[in-house]
Amino acid sequence: MRNAIDARLRAHAELQPEPMTGGSFAVTILDHAGELRGGGWGRASWGTFYLVTLVVPEVARRQGLGRRLLTRIEAEAVALG
Repeated sequence: MRNAIDARLRAHAELQPEPMTGGSFAVTILDHAGELRGGGWGRASWGTFYLVTLVVPEVARRQGLGRRLLTRIEAEAVALG
């Protein structure tokens, strides 16, 4: 399913008259020791944002961390164009 969606998105992108803008990026959640505990990865291109992965540790769920993480990811996507 993911490959089919990606293929359609690529086909659509190839028809766009403007060059691709943006790029891939990651936003991470680190614990107090600096260990990676979660985060998100996405792509911004042609004014569109694609969230590829979002991970919130189970012990941190239902505390608003996912919402704050998504807000940071969206801000990064806007900055990339």
